[in-house]
Amino acid sequence: MYKNWNPQRYRKNANRDNISHDVIRNAIEIGNRINSVNRDIPIVFTLNHLSVLSKSKLSFLESIASRNYEDKPYRFFKIRKKGKNSNDKRRVICIPEPRLLSVQQYINEEILSKIPSHECAMAYSKGKGVYDAAELHCGCRWLIRIDLKDFFDSISERQVYYVFNKLGYPKLLSLELARICTRVYPRFIYPSEKSKWISNRSKDSGIASYTCSGNMLGSLPQGAPTSPALSNLVCKSLDGDLLLFSEQHGFLYNRYSDDLYLSTTSDLSRKDIRCFLLSVYGLLNKREFQVNKNKTVISGPKTKKLVLGLNVDKEYPKVRREVKNQIKQHLHFCLRKDIGPVIHSQKKKFSSVVGFRNHLLGMINYVNQIEPMYAIKLRKSFDRIDWPFI
Repeated sequence: MYKNWNPQRYRKNANRDNISHDVIRNAIEIGNRINSVNRDIPIVFTLNHLSVLSKSKLSFLESIASRNYEDKPYRFFKIRKKGKNSNDKRRVICIPEPRLLSVQQYINEEILSKIPSHECAMAYSKGKGVYDAAELHCGCRWLIRIDLKDFFDSISERQVYYVFNKLGYPKLLSLELARICTRVYPRFIYPSEKSKWISNRSKDSGIASYTCSGNMLGSLPQGAPTSPALSNLVCKSLDGDLLLFSEQHGFLYNRYSDDLYLSTTSDLSRKDIRCFLLSVYGLLNKREFQVNKNKTVISGPKTKKLVLGLNVDKEYPKVRREVKNQIKQHLHFCLRKDIGPVIHSQKKKFSSVVGFRNHLLGMINYVNQIEPMYAIKLRKSFDRIDWPFI
């Protein structure tokens, strides 16, 4: 229906069903507004309409929107964060329950995937990846890496609401969509203005069960299918601001999820770089993002420069020497007749030879994405290994 929105056809069918003129006029206004923003996204009038389109039960969607659900909508598990000094830090992954997952998949596939993110957003964007993010900064003189603190958790229900509302969806439905795509996260403390806004928005909905207190605010759950695209759409204005500011100062900029990279070939002093960095911090603060300042990295002339683990000192991105050496070490011991893959995998404390083989093959495939010619040599050595189960 939404791919061929026709107000006249809608009016004709609505009149046939004896729908009131006021309802018809309001619906056509909504449909035209959504269609003017993007012709590829569905025309959705209400939560009931969404339940029909997504094949979900209205009562379930209402319980999610009102934060009044009997069963837990997510199950959680923690994974250790990568990097140094992260032994005690774990990332919370949220897995939506099947009914919620289904409607989130509908929202992601039918709405969010049709909205382009900013050109500087390199993660969760079709046709872009780690190599593209790194290539932009190859041969730079200065490289700055900034890490955004609690990235998904810091993106609030309020910001998600605006994403849907700017697509033309009604205010009430935008609030309901924002609730469906966020989760309550009491540990995260929102600024008072956010708490006040969402509390007022809940009251403005006219639905008593939607009213919430400060500790019922939602944020993006890491693990929901809608969160990656929503994070990019929320950051669209931030990416625009940082790109403009960077270009004005002779820098290149892109963002890979919560990692921001800025580089320049200009002959600047470290003092100049720090002044520029403080201005970037100000722009991030203005857009309600916090910086993990202890993770900010400034790489100057004659120092190794890494973007997402890739070396960008030369004309093209290269896999780090440490990674290459690790692969070559695995291959060396696996090819030795007195050791072989079984003994080597045991010494490296892999639970099984199959698991080790998949791990090694995964590393070679990773190299293939960055340096395909070098990966061919590695693969030839890999194919010479005498695996016990082949």
